[in-house]
Amino acid sequence: MPLTLSKRLAAIAAAVPEGSRVIDVGTDHGYIPVWLAEKGRSPRVLASDIAAAPLEGARRTAALHGCTDKIEFRLCDGLSGCTADEVDAIIIAGMGGETIAKILAAAPWTTQKLLALQPQSKIYELRMWLNENGYTVRNAALVTDEGRIYMVWQVRAGGRENLTYGQCLADKSLFSKRDPLLEPWLAMHLKKSLHKLGGLKKAATVPQEEREFWQRACYELSEMRKETEKWQK
Repeated sequence: MPLTLSKRLAAIAAAVPEGSRVIDVGTDHGYIPVWLAEKGRSPRVLASDIAAAPLEGARRTAALHGCTDKIEFRLCDGLSGCTADEVDAIIIAGMGGETIAKILAAAPWTTQKLLALQPQSKIYELRMWLNENGYTVRNAALVTDEGRIYMVWQVRAGGRENLTYGQCLADKSLFSKRDPLLEPWLAMHLKKSLHKLGGLKKAATVPQEEREFWQRACYELSEMRKETEKWQK
């Protein structure tokens, strides 16, 4: 039976152009590489993981779907087992933003590749790091899976932008598409930001500039949310 991806994994796979040579970093069960191989969407598919156990799990998934010979498995830390001339697109998903940044920083050649990124945390920090290191988000998508909303970015080389906190969390492409998940996404992050600001106001030794940063963030997210609420009318 052909492999069916979850909504989150399907959104990540959709960010990779058909015909690209792909590596899935931190592949875990290997679902995306197997799906790409089964569909014939990629002429070369690499699956890598830092640990032997998940990589063996990916091999089992590939064997179950009869495509072991269509996937190359690499036991390595990040992209250390891959070279620039082997791939056109790189998938890094299901990791914290700081881990994704660390992997990219160790392989500066990735600025010349398409990246499909799905950070689990530290989204603002990762977006700022990308902006400061020669990458730019060209497209963003939101997807809900098992009651949680995830952000997926399609990233390429680009120049620096003057990005605010809200712009890092809610890319302009989401507004242009009037993404229906943008309002609940903003509501979730506004709630987190208000909680953060509330804690800072109670603290005695917090720098004033930090409080002002979160005040601006809360105001910006609130205004963005109001804009998305207009779409529902």
